[in-house]
Amino acid sequence: YESDKVDYYIPHRYKEGYGVSRKGIEHAMETGATLIISLDCGIKSTELITYALEAGIEFIICDHHLPDAVLPPAVAILNPKQTGCNYPYKELCGCGVGFKLISALCRHLGLSDEYYLCYVDLVATAIAADIVPINGENRVLSYFGLKRVNEHPSAGIRSLIDHAGLRHQTMQVTNLIFVIAPRVNAAGRM
Repeated sequence: YESDKVDYYIPHRYKEGYGVSRKGIEHAMETGATLIISLDCGIKSTELITYALEAGIEFIICDHHLPDAVLPPAVAILNPKQTGCNYPYKELCGCGVGFKLISALCRHLGLSDEYYLCYVDLVATAIAADIVPINGENRVLSYFGLKRVNEHPSAGIRSLIDHAGLRHQTMQVTNLIFVIAPRVNAAGRM
């Protein structure tokens, strides 16, 4: 992979709303992107994804929201709640679906498991923030994510723990739900 071939775009929640935005697609057009991977959105963005496709930009949708009867014209839709999907666990959060994508890509590229497992603390935080059921696969991801939070958290999670004054405490799921996740969500509301 070449880092100059990868870019990101985070839509402004109040100016662009939730999910896929026209401004985000136009940013992709300006930068010459040919593929957009959406996370936790896109399953209901048929019109915008059609607009992107007409401009030569394909979409991979990673979402967990209930789809409409007509799906967007994406090159791939990863959503365990879509009709006919045989993925056995239906309650992944959007970040969990994205995590499944990066784990599959890493395996396809022959990369070690650490290339994606290093993000499991973020997945556990997203599970807590989304208030999805902590059973099945979410329970497993939460368990290993919480273990990583306590042993070797990412720099962002470590900073939030420090800011909350919890550095010398063993973090529990309730800490993620009531202390860390609200601080993550606050950034999108500023």
